[in-house]
Amino acid sequence: MPKALDAAISLDILYMLSLDLSICGVMEGNVDPQTFLPELIPLNAGGAFPFAKLMPHYRLEDINQAAADQYDSSCDKAVLGMD
Repeated sequence: MPKALDAAISLDILYMLSLDLSICGVMEGNVDPQTFLPELIPLNAGGAFPFAKLMPHYRLEDINQAAADQYDSSCDKAVLGMD
């Protein structure tokens, strides 16, 4: 994801056309969650996809660090605890 909501890129369209290149936007992995999530559960249980490592937990008082880590891509999904 871009760091700014108004992020833009410049492309050489003729070069891309000459190489038959294309650009496709994808959100949330472009998957069907009702199909994909049940496939991930056994992978996680077997240790093949330990998604908890992608989602570090932060205390609420560490919210600024959580935001900074997510902003600089130190983590994929910061999770805040309220306890």
